[in-house]
Amino acid sequence: MSSLKARLLVSLTIVLVLFFGVTGVTLERAFSNSTKSSLHDRLQGYAGVLIALSEQSDEGFARLIDALPEERFNYSNSGLYARFVSNDGQYGWYSASTAGRDIPFLSGLSSGNTSFERFEMLEVDDAEDVYAFSIGVTWGIESESDTSPGYTFSVAEASADTDESIANFRRILWGWLGAVSLILLAVQGSVLHWSLVPLRRAEKDLDAIKSGDRVSLSGTYPRELLGLTDNINSLIHGNSERLLRYRNTLDNLAHSLKTPLALIRSTLESNSAIDEKTVQALDEQIDRMRSIVDYQLRRAATSGGESISAPIVVSSIASKILLALEKVYADKAVVTRLLDPHKAKIRMDDSDLYELLGNLLDNAFKWCKHRVELSINVSVPGEVSIIIEDDGPGVPDDMAELVLQRGARADTSTPGQGIGLSAVAEIIDIYQGAIKIGRSRLSGAAITLSLPQR
Repeated sequence: MSSLKARLLVSLTIVLVLFFGVTGVTLERAFSNSTKSSLHDRLQGYAGVLIALSEQSDEGFARLIDALPEERFNYSNSGLYARFVSNDGQYGWYSASTAGRDIPFLSGLSSGNTSFERFEMLEVDDAEDVYAFSIGVTWGIESESDTSPGYTFSVAEASADTDESIANFRRILWGWLGAVSLILLAVQGSVLHWSLVPLRRAEKDLDAIKSGDRVSLSGTYPRELLGLTDNINSLIHGNSERLLRYRNTLDNLAHSLKTPLALIRSTLESNSAIDEKTVQALDEQIDRMRSIVDYQLRRAATSGGESISAPIVVSSIASKILLALEKVYADKAVVTRLLDPHKAKIRMDDSDLYELLGNLLDNAFKWCKHRVELSINVSVPGEVSIIIEDDGPGVPDDMAELVLQRGARADTSTPGQGIGLSAVAEIIDIYQGAIKIGRSRLSGAAITLSLPQR
């Protein structure tokens, strides 16, 4: 999971589910136990009243001497039932409400023993659960020879009301817990969104730096992010200063090397003792040295990895190069065509793009007969495709890879140092692009560049 916000929300959700789950189960059990305990006390009270209204007759049997105060004992199917029966099964009394009911009350309890259990009543046309309370009672024990039978008094109440009360509480409890959980999650999501605002602001600032609109992270950040933002600013500033020092040093180096080379050439031209052929050979090598120095200086100063360059429209640079080359090769009357339907932009140092397109278009103008075409497209999202075509002799298939190497040339009969295409290949490599040399539909060479827009 790559999102920090998603991680926090998932973690919080798990914690809330566990917390409210345990809380809900605990409260539900506590309410259920409390409700059943209240029912137990109520049934025990009914049993006490039943015992208080009973006495043992002269015949030795227990009997009810007065009516029960709870009216439901007197109506059939009222949900409240009572019974007392002798432990030997000889005598028993049942409330009017038990008519038609076969309740499996306990019997045979010794004096003082109690039982509170849940039973299941089975009958022909219906089934009902009850909670029942039973207690053992013995009257008239005055001596060991007294054989008065013991009685078991039982009171039962239908479980429907109790179960419904527990079910209602469970439904309300889990409903509220669920609602509170959703509210807490929404609140926490809002808190997380607000807490991550500085990170999103830093992300936007970094995007602005990459696009060249800003040079550093600015604004007020939380104390926890200051170390990160300060380090990023230091890195950006250090890289910019280092690049500037490199370029200044290389510029100084260029001037330092060009002056001795110019002196050497001047000395050769003014020295009549050296024959013309030797002067010509040395002059050619001096030109080669100057070209190599210029190329290496440009190569070292290439910005390449700089993703903070502002995006530039490729066709704006290409049109300037085409205009200049049309003047240089005016005698060939080259017909040019520039296609850029999407006005494609690319993040590249403009000097690198000038170097790239300048070399390729110069070669196209040099080798073409009359036509040069340049097409710029965004065929794949995030990638710019640049195709340069001409109607010249083209590049043989077996030479396509070779001409990209420094010093290699497809035709040695024309002037050149063989470093133009290798410079292009190295710039393409720095910008993590690709170059392909093939056959043009104009019958000449077709060079295709693929560069990421970044």
